[in-house]
Order: sequence, then C-alpha cells, then structure tokens
Amino acid sequence: FDPLDMSLPKHLELQGLEIRNLGDRVREFFGQGKYNEALEAAQQRLSLAKQVYGDEHAMTATCVNDVATFEQVFGHFDRAEELFEQASKVQRRLLGDCHPHS
Repeated sequence: FDPLDMSLPKHLELQGLEIRNLGDRVREFFGQGKYNEALEAAQQRLSLAKQVYGDEHAMTATCVNDVATFEQVFGHFDRAEELFEQASKVQRRLLGDCHPHS
C-alpha cells in the first residue's frame, strides 16, 4: 500500500471519481462565496476519502486540510488548528519534514 498513490482498485474507482467531483464542487462553491455549501461538500469528501484511502493517505490529509480551511473561514480557530495539525502530521510522515507540503 502506497499512501501517496492515488490510483484505486477497480471496485473503488467510482468512489475515487466522487472524491474528485466533490473537490470540484468545494472549489466551485468557494469561488461563488458559498462557504456553508463548500464546508458541507468538503466534509462529505473527507468522510469518503477516509473510507476509500484510510486515515494515513495524502488524499485524506488534503481533505482534512480543506475542512480546516473552512473551519477557519467561519472563525472556528481551535477546530481549524486541530485539523491543520492533523493534516500536517500525516503529510510529514508521508512526505518527510523537508517537503513543502509538510
């Protein structure tokens, strides 16, 4: 199992496509200033990413980071910080301390 590999077995390809589509919706809602909808889509994406990729995967860390961003937008700074730290820990384990995404 490669935690950086985004490819999925055949039986999980539809879930992977849904994760990608949810990411597109997050960006679309964000661009339209629809932050509540963006947060909801980001949370759905995170939940699905955890099911498909597990907690220790780059995609899941990206999704955690997205949810943290919206928590910050809504002024939920403690929750945002907790999620940013969670994403950062996974990224450091997967990518190393010197990687720019760590």
